[in-house]
Amino acid sequence: MASLIGKFINVWIHPWVMMRQVKEEGHGASIKSSMLFVVVMGLLSGLIASIMGLFFPPPQITQAALPKAFVWLSVVLVPLFYFIGSFVNAFFIWLIVNGILKGTSAEYKDTYRLLALPMAFYPVSALLGPVPTLGPWLSILVAVWAAIVIIRGVIIVRDTKPVLSWIIFAVLAGLLILLTVGARVATLNV
Repeated sequence: MASLIGKFINVWIHPWVMMRQVKEEGHGASIKSSMLFVVVMGLLSGLIASIMGLFFPPPQITQAALPKAFVWLSVVLVPLFYFIGSFVNAFFIWLIVNGILKGTSAEYKDTYRLLALPMAFYPVSALLGPVPTLGPWLSILVAVWAAIVIIRGVIIVRDTKPVLSWIIFAVLAGLLILLTVGARVATLNV
């Protein structure tokens, strides 16, 4: 447990050192500790989201007149989504950086371990998000910082070209933002 707390603190204080550590551990390092970190951060985020949901119920609960007990589903669903999403996200980053044709499973493990580290930002984001007015903005800032850490991590761990890495991730972020806005507009027009 101490190593999980240390990892959480070090990702916040020394993210680049943590990324270099992933690189130094090499291809032979196991992803089990990273998987555990993802699940623990998911549990912590889900617990925080549930507790915050009791004080600041989400619109899905208040508008649908659902019982407040539904907020406790976050304790189960958030870690599950984080765990599954961590493998999907690692696959997409691995696909972008290495490609299916030349990528190896060892490089996938490195990518997974790299992407597990920024999970330390999500419990803080879950804590800040529901706070009225300022919370969503602070949560967005935490998410932007997590994205910066991921991009720098890819540059450090995978030895990619910095400018090209930033351009590719900026284009991908732009596409994701367009898809999000498009989905939002589509749901408002329904």
